[in-house]
Amino acid sequence: MFDEKLMSCHAHLFYLEPAIYLLDKIYDKYRSEIYISLNEDGEDNQKILDYAKSIFKKVDVVVSPNYGTDQYGFFNSFPRNTEKKEWLLYVHDKVIHRIDWLDSIVDPLLSYDEQKMQEAMSGIKYGIISTSNWRQSILTEHTITEMCKKKNMDTRLALVQARHTMSWYRELQYILLSNTGFICKENINPDFTAGNIFMARHKIVQLAHSCVRDNFFEGRYRNDGNVEHALERFYFYIPYCMNYEVLYV
Repeated sequence: MFDEKLMSCHAHLFYLEPAIYLLDKIYDKYRSEIYISLNEDGEDNQKILDYAKSIFKKVDVVVSPNYGTDQYGFFNSFPRNTEKKEWLLYVHDKVIHRIDWLDSIVDPLLSYDEQKMQEAMSGIKYGIISTSNWRQSILTEHTITEMCKKKNMDTRLALVQARHTMSWYRELQYILLSNTGFICKENINPDFTAGNIFMARHKIVQLAHSCVRDNFFEGRYRNDGNVEHALERFYFYIPYCMNYEVLYV
């Protein structure tokens, strides 16, 4: 079991069967208060909420417009976490045919050696704990430019959207630098776990979200190119600015 004195949990849920599947996974390791964000057009919101209330000690819920990804819900749910425990687990569901993906990104966190996890959470070395299964390098501006020389016109949309993600990522880094003076030149483009499922110190998420405004979210889904995709990378940059490391398990 996770140390509930050290950790809280946030979940963005939309699909009924995957949501219940994910809640059951979490319950095996954590049974305290859970902060849930739902989309306002979710057909199964009440069923999901009823199930969560039946197994967790306390459920806090926020309902937000559906902007196509999980991050807007998390952005609205996070300020409601007044416990401010040192760590939080953030998860979200996926459509039923992607259950294998969900297993591959969630299970390494939930099945990691309990003593090692306790040591990582109690120590001062790590700022984020995430799975290595979906560890990726950031596609930098230089890499995108080089790819443009080799790709045909059919790939141009994806490359332009990748540039948009990097523009947002640089903007968030600039806002962070302007607001706090934090920068990590030695690791300006760190690896990240694609998928937005991780354990992080509360203050890292708080700092990341402090660099974002509500109107940064465009309200429509794209495969790449929105501020949400930049946030996915930005979470993994902030630990290095605060003299932490990322633990991949």
